[in-house]
Amino acid sequence: MTQRIFADLDRQRDFDRDGYTVVRLFSPEKAAALAAELPAIRPALDFTPNTSTLDHAYHVSLLDPDIAYRQTAWALVQDALGEPLDHVLTGYRLLTGGLLVKPAGAAPLSMHRDWTMLPDGDQVALNVWCPLIDVDEGNGALALLPGSHRLVPNIEAAHVRPFFADYGDLLTELSVSLPLSAGEAVIFDYKTIHGSRANRTSRPRPAISSACIPTAARAVTYALDRAGGGTRFELFAMDGAGMEAVADRLAGSAGAAESLGFVPNRNQAVSRAQFQRLIGR
Repeated sequence: MTQRIFADLDRQRDFDRDGYTVVRLFSPEKAAALAAELPAIRPALDFTPNTSTLDHAYHVSLLDPDIAYRQTAWALVQDALGEPLDHVLTGYRLLTGGLLVKPAGAAPLSMHRDWTMLPDGDQVALNVWCPLIDVDEGNGALALLPGSHRLVPNIEAAHVRPFFADYGDLLTELSVSLPLSAGEAVIFDYKTIHGSRANRTSRPRPAISSACIPTAARAVTYALDRAGGGTRFELFAMDGAGMEAVADRLAGSAGAAESLGFVPNRNQAVSRAQFQRLIGR
């Protein structure tokens, strides 16, 4: 065990080994009630995919330029996940989150790592992904690569080419889909490689998600200093007003977060043979 994250030691062992664990956070009835709230949050059910990368496969409330909508979606997530996660996690707080809706017929979401959000590489940021309907291979279940959180400590950020970008066939072969019932959640390390399957049904797949970080940690976002040749990252604060500034920038607006200075870019390249060796194949 590297860092105590979960109140339950068996769940902690699963997480340390695989980079994720599954837990029920609330009942299917509660999930159905939350799903029923979505029309009021998003008038006309306009959940058009709005991701600028990753195959345009889904709608993310955090990427929407409508600040009021982002905040309403975040309030729903806080109300739904806050208390249940208090019983599951130890020493963690919710940072941000929102709605993730994969429309009917949407393509798979490519395997990726979430962007790095902590300045201390020994600390672990978590993603909590909870569908509001039952999910499986046919309607957009999450897929993860077990053990990939332990591969290399690279910084993930905009304009950074992932070290595994050329190994899509291996990611597909080795990833594991997680069927979940409504109200179950997968909690995973931000460094775990993951994506989602296609939604081959005629019904949207709604889910809620939240980033969680250690209670005393300060969240940051990394920006590659491309003007300087990519040899360093600039860190920006993601607490307080910085959170909205980062959301504005992701949504295409000119949000300005506080700069916390620069750190060297020590990202490693990983050959195919190295990748197979690291993942144990």
